[in-house]
Amino acid sequence: MKNMNEYLLDINCSLCESIQNIIPKKAIQKRKPWISSASLALIAERNMYRELNDLAQEKLMSKKIKKQISKDRQRWLDDILEDGNCKAIKDFKHSSKKKQLQANLKDAAGIEIEAGNQAEEMAAPLERNQWYKREGCEGFRRSFLFTEDL
Repeated sequence: MKNMNEYLLDINCSLCESIQNIIPKKAIQKRKPWISSASLALIAERNMYRELNDLAQEKLMSKKIKKQISKDRQRWLDDILEDGNCKAIKDFKHSSKKKQLQANLKDAAGIEIEAGNQAEEMAAPLERNQWYKREGCEGFRRSFLFTEDL
């Protein structure tokens, strides 16, 4: 007779098998312009070893991938330099930059705070909650630093 854990393992295995059969695997896409089809093939092979939990082969394939991608990048740069057109490098550099949207700060009521007042508005909660002088807590006495004996 099976216990509850064995039933749960059976259900989990059934769900995993169903998911693998129904949901298609995501195709490997190159994210950099210099990645070649040979590199993509090595990545696919490494993913296969990952699924098989073969850590030694996975590590070996990762090293091969790094070397292949380095060669691909060098070949890509050499081709661009032969053409004399560095626009591709500039385009890649500009496209890879993450454009960070800067949102204006808002107070508790949801009203936007002007740029000149943002530092004070950010400090106000800290003054109320952390930086105030607590009763019965004198903290460190610093008066000895500024004695007249100096």
